[in-house]
Amino acid sequence: MINNLTVEEEDLLASYERGEWQSINNLQEEMNSYSQAATAWMKEHHTISLTLPEHEFERFQQKVTSLGASSQTVLMNLIHQFITQ
Repeated sequence: MINNLTVEEEDLLASYERGEWQSINNLQEEMNSYSQAATAWMKEHHTISLTLPEHEFERFQQKVTSLGASSQTVLMNLIHQFITQ
C-alpha cells in the first residue's frame, strides 16, 4: 500500500482495489451536466461572510453543537425567522 495516506484516501484506494469503481462512457457529458447544475445552484444561492469576535464565535459554536445542528442551518433558520416576522 502507498505510505502517508489519510484515512479517507486509504478508504478510497481500498474501494478502488475492490473493483467498486466504474468508468463513465460519456465523461464529458457528465462533467457538463454537473457544471450546469453547479452554475444554476450558484445563481439561486448567495454567500454571506460574517466576522464575529472570538468569544461570540465560541459561544455560538457551543450553542450550535448542543443543538446538534450545523452553523449554516442555524444561521439560515435565524435569517428566515427574521425576514418572515
